[in-house]
Amino acid sequence: MNILVVDKSEDMRTRLERLLDCEGYEVHQAENGIDALKLLSEDSKINMVLSGLDLKDSDAMTFLKNARQNDKTKYLPVLIHYDITQCSRDIKEFIKDLGVTAWIPRPAKAQALVSLLEKVVERLIVA
Repeated sequence: MNILVVDKSEDMRTRLERLLDCEGYEVHQAENGIDALKLLSEDSKINMVLSGLDLKDSDAMTFLKNARQNDKTKYLPVLIHYDITQCSRDIKEFIKDLGVTAWIPRPAKAQALVSLLEKVVERLIVA
């Protein structure tokens, strides 16, 4: 399973890549929404996206809005990991309307994150 990790923090991307790699995922990285959209258009093997809320030069809302306008990525599962101090109810509602698959508060326990990803993968296989 291929996952794209999008986060402005190189440290966060690296930590997530290490965790996900150990769980058998092939991990791709982008630091902003523009790079993420480019990778998604170039690599049809990416099965889901794990994105931070705040991205370098953009935000998850803009990224998600653009991803949902592309037929190739319209239904791609997108999970948002966020710092609970930076996410208001209004932001969550707006992004929910754009089709976010799941929310993951940060810092997340490794096993909780892996468990959530496994549930998304199960839904992908069934669909």
